[in-house]
Amino acid sequence: MNGRRRRQQKTTCLIVCEGKADKSFLDFLKQTYQNSTWSFRVEKAGGDPQSVIRRAKKICSGYDEVYCISDNDKDITMSIPRSITSLRISPCLEAFLLKIVYDQSVSQNIKSTFETYFSREAQKIDKDEWARRISKEQLESWRVNFSELNALIEIFENP
Repeated sequence: MNGRRRRQQKTTCLIVCEGKADKSFLDFLKQTYQNSTWSFRVEKAGGDPQSVIRRAKKICSGYDEVYCISDNDKDITMSIPRSITSLRISPCLEAFLLKIVYDQSVSQNIKSTFETYFSREAQKIDKDEWARRISKEQLESWRVNFSELNALIEIFENP
C-alpha cells in the first residue's frame, strides 16, 4: 500500500430551479442543511417550469438524483422523465415565503408585496442574507406546518 486513504465518492444531486431568487434560497437551504455524504449542484434555468424541465433533461446525466423546483403558477405540459422529481411551489417562491415568514397570503402584486415586507426584491437576496434573516430553528418550526418547505429541506437532508 502507498499509505494514501481513498476518498469516498459523494452521491450527487442536481437541483434545477427557475431563477435567481429560487437559486439563492435553495443555496441557503443547502448551506443550512449541510450533508457530508451528498454533493449538491443548484442550477437556475430561467423562465418557467417548462424551462426548468428542459434544462434538467439536458444536464442530468451523471447525477444520482435530479430535482426540478418550479412555481405552480403555470402548467407543465411536457413529459417529465421518471428519473426527475418535480416539486412545485405554490403559487411562487415570493408568495410562499411571505406566507411562511410573515403569515401573509397574497394573490396579487406578489413581487411588490414581497419587496415591502423584505425591503428588497427577492432576486437581490443572496444565501448569506437569507441566513441572517432566517435561522435553522425557524425553518425547523415552520417545516412542520408547511409541507412544501419540508419537502425542500428533505432534499438536502436525505435526497
